[in-house]
Amino acid sequence: SFQETNQLSSNTFSLQQNRPNPFKGETVIEFMLPNAKKAKLSIQDMTGRIIKVIEGNFQQGKNQVTLKSGDFPSTGIYLYTLRTEDLTATKKIILSETVNRR
Repeated sequence: SFQETNQLSSNTFSLQQNRPNPFKGETVIEFMLPNAKKAKLSIQDMTGRIIKVIEGNFQQGKNQVTLKSGDFPSTGIYLYTLRTEDLTATKKIILSETVNRR
C-alpha cells in the first residue's frame, strides 16, 4: 500500500472548528482522516436531539462538508460529532441571527 511519509498531516484524524463560527448563511467543516474510510458527521442540539446526519465514504487526508443555516431548526448553539469505526471528535457550532424564517 502507498504511504506518504513526508506528510504527517495526511495520516492523522482531526476535526477542525467550522469556519466561520458563529455563522449565518453557510459554514464549512473540515476534517482529516488517516485513510479513506466510512465516516458519519452528526449535528445535534444541546438537548442531544440529532438534527442532521451526513454519512459517506471519505478520502484520506482533507475532507470538507458545507452546512447551511436552513439545516438548523433555529439559531443557537449546536454540537457536531465526527465518528469513524474507531475514532470520535466533537466541536461546538454557533448559528447566529439570520433573516426571519417565516
